[in-house]
Amino acid sequence: MQFKLAPKSPNQIIEIERWVRLDSLLTITKKWRTGYLVLADEPVFSEHYSPRVGVDINAEFEPLRHAFKGCTTFYEYRHVSLGEQELIEKIYSDSMGEGLEKLGWKNTKFQCWFYGALKVEVLE
Repeated sequence: MQFKLAPKSPNQIIEIERWVRLDSLLTITKKWRTGYLVLADEPVFSEHYSPRVGVDINAEFEPLRHAFKGCTTFYEYRHVSLGEQELIEKIYSDSMGEGLEKLGWKNTKFQCWFYGALKVEVLE
C-alpha cells in the first residue's frame, strides 16, 4: 500500500536550496502552486504539527516519487557580481544543480516544506 500526501490548498509548497562557493552564497527558493508526494508508509504527524510552521518533508519522510506544478523561482545572492548572477540564473534554468556544480558551487542544504492543512490518501 502507498500513500499520497499533499497540501489541501494551493501555494503551500516551498523548496529551498542553499549553494556556496568560496565566500559566496546563493539561495534558490521555489514556490510551487500544487504538488504531492507518494510514500511507502503512512505519514504520521506529531500532535505539535503547526500548519503555519509546516513540515520539511525531506527530513520527515522518504518519498517514492513526487510531482509539483507551477513554479516561481527566487534567487538571493551574497557576494556574487551582477554579471555572475545572470549567468547563474541562465545555467540553473537550463540544467539546474548540475550546471551550478560545473561552475564550482556546492549544495549545502535542500529543504522542501509543506504548509497548511495536509491530506493523506491511500493509493492501491
